Amino acid sequence: MQDTTNINIKNAKDFTKKLWISKNKKVSSIVPLLRGGSGIGKSESVKQLWNDEEINQGLTPVEISKPSAKEFGLVQIMGSHYGVQDLYLPTYDKDQDEMVHKFMELLPKDKDSKGILFLDEVASASPDVQKVFQSLILERRIGSYELPKGWKMIGATNRKEDNAGVGNLNMAMLNRTAVLDVEFSHESWDLWASENNVHPLITSYFRFEPQNLWNYDRKNKSEQFCSPRSAVSLSEILNAEAIIDELKLATYQSAVGSEVAQNILAFENTLAKAPSIESIIENPEGADYIDSNDVNIRFAVTGALLQKTKEGDTKKRMEQVFTSAIQYLNRFEDSEFTVFFTQHGVRQNRDLMNTKAFTDFSLANTEIDFV
Repeated sequence: MQDTTNINIKNAKDFTKKLWISKNKKVSSIVPLLRGGSGIGKSESVKQLWNDEEINQGLTPVEISKPSAKEFGLVQIMGSHYGVQDLYLPTYDKDQDEMVHKFMELLPKDKDSKGILFLDEVASASPDVQKVFQSLILERRIGSYELPKGWKMIGATNRKEDNAGVGNLNMAMLNRTAVLDVEFSHESWDLWASENNVHPLITSYFRFEPQNLWNYDRKNKSEQFCSPRSAVSLSEILNAEAIIDELKLATYQSAVGSEVAQNILAFENTLAKAPSIESIIENPEGADYIDSNDVNIRFAVTGALLQKTKEGDTKKRMEQVFTSAIQYLNRFEDSEFTVFFTQHGVRQNRDLMNTKAFTDFSLANTEIDFV
């Protein structure tokens, strides 16, 4: 019987972890299949599981199929990248100076090795490749090849309704996997972003307009769209300071599409209407107040203060920015801005939890999870 449920990506990851660490062999051998929209974080969640010490048992995570005894491997096979010729016809490998089967070369061979075999884009694979995936999932083998016992398996696929080149999944495969229909969740993404160095402009903008973080238009699949994955790509560009001012909008558009790019740029430009960030840091009680109607400016300033905290070149400077920011944001009647700033601030720098400002704010808000 097919096991389906609608959950967010964090729930899917937690569910998978519980399966894999179970001492019941029948439970731990269940293969989860993550099914959800493109770019919502399915692949990233697999990497988080791979890095989880309860799963890798303290072994060093390495993205290879031939890990040593001290390593925990990860092999990602993209179903749409392989055809029948890759399964059955050997090709010459100049590095090994021999004929090899391209697909089989991806699989781990050492019977004592451990890792995760990630079967991605399952429903986008050809019928022949799906049969191979099915054999791995049902029997942990392909012909004479057998997947080592220390390897976990997980699959992922986009949804057919998203027009992502997705076909029908084999019913036998559905019957032998735990199909997790994954829905996008801004809350889960924001938690992940706060722990993974996502640029404050990105996190603050999507805290202001969370509905834009996933804006895929199924009727217009040729257009670039915004997703958690593309938002992180833009964050990486920002963190690398690889943006030319004259090309800023074009750069934003290349990552998140025209509509969201224009919104982010407009959001960023609201800082011109705000008190200077330095005036807030130097005099948080006396800096100009931002009216409650200007929610976008409040979020933009909060993001800018987070960025200043990251840029502090000394511990003393970071603590000064952090403390001043909390003092200033506490002047707003809505605590949402202080909560957002404090959560992201301490997740990117745990030393800030030792400041008096954090202690006072956390004690006054014990119902909030800051870490």
